[in-house]
Amino acid sequence: MPSLKDLKNRIASVKATQKITRAMKMVAAAKLRRAQEAAEAARPYAERMTKVLASLTAANAGNAEAPLLLSGTGKDQVHLLIVATGERGLAGGFNSSIVRLAREHALKLIAQGKTVKILTVGRKGNDVLRRTFKDNIVHYVTFREVKQLGFVQADEVAHKVLELFNAGEFDEYRWQTYTNYTQGYAKMRLEDVARKAWADGIKATVYNCPEIRTNSSDVFAGIELPLIPLLLALKKEGGGAWAEELWQACQERLADGYTVEDTLQKIIDLQADEVMQPFYDFKRWPMPNSQGQSDLTIGTSAEITQMHKDSKVLISDLLSTLVVEATGQLIFAETSNPTGPVVWLNHDIVARKLNSTHESNADAGVTEKVRMLA
Repeated sequence: MPSLKDLKNRIASVKATQKITRAMKMVAAAKLRRAQEAAEAARPYAERMTKVLASLTAANAGNAEAPLLLSGTGKDQVHLLIVATGERGLAGGFNSSIVRLAREHALKLIAQGKTVKILTVGRKGNDVLRRTFKDNIVHYVTFREVKQLGFVQADEVAHKVLELFNAGEFDEYRWQTYTNYTQGYAKMRLEDVARKAWADGIKATVYNCPEIRTNSSDVFAGIELPLIPLLLALKKEGGGAWAEELWQACQERLADGYTVEDTLQKIIDLQADEVMQPFYDFKRWPMPNSQGQSDLTIGTSAEITQMHKDSKVLISDLLSTLVVEATGQLIFAETSNPTGPVVWLNHDIVARKLNSTHESNADAGVTEKVRMLA
């Protein structure tokens, strides 16, 4: 049993700890108060900026020439939540209130059948949210070593959001069909011919489909790269067991130590690279390739090829077969009742067609079919 002296020492120790904790709370409260005052001082600017962006968004709605981040893609299936909290505690209900609102909003969207992705800024929010939404967190930003946050840190977060958007992580799919070679120019010329035919009352249609691997793909290295994100599109467009089977079939083509996610990351890094940005200004296509673009594309193609067990049995070969299957059905159906001179069969459209076809046949040996394709 503790002696009276031990109890007195323990009480004194607890009181000393309370004093230290109280002092820390006062310091943290002072810092929070200064941060709050700075935020309130910037509120008029933020409110005005919100109105300006809302006005620009409304003015560019449906404008095909406006940046997609401004005009939107017409979809609201995939939502990105940016949750910014502190790096440390002792801030009252600051962090917990933000996390609670984020959790409530995420659960509400999920209940509506939406796909939720979360970008966390700050350790406190990330530590709590990852317990419930570990699979939903796509990126974590920490400024633990930064004493004074400013524009540089905000710019870093903004660039990451743009990178995720451009990589098709939410609200958009990125792919490419025109490249700077003869077929690209010829295809655009055919589109002009089809438009003129429609104007003359003749229904002629040019179909733009994702690039596939052919016998000439080794000559034009890199044109097959946009095929791989089709795997993401299949999942985004409601792919179930069949999409999982296909994902596994692709995994089996890779060498030990590599995953399908690794190949997708290569594509994301490629598309986010500064060298590639001019080539996403689709109104300027086709345009001359730059040396940097060629080197990056060919190099990425070689790196992904090296990830495979056999350089002659690639993921893109399997996906090419599926693209031909889907586009064949889509083109046949469209041709029976054409809707315009130029039709774009994007990844989302191809994915929906494949999902509807294969999921409806799930009880008819889907696993065996995927294995046969692999």
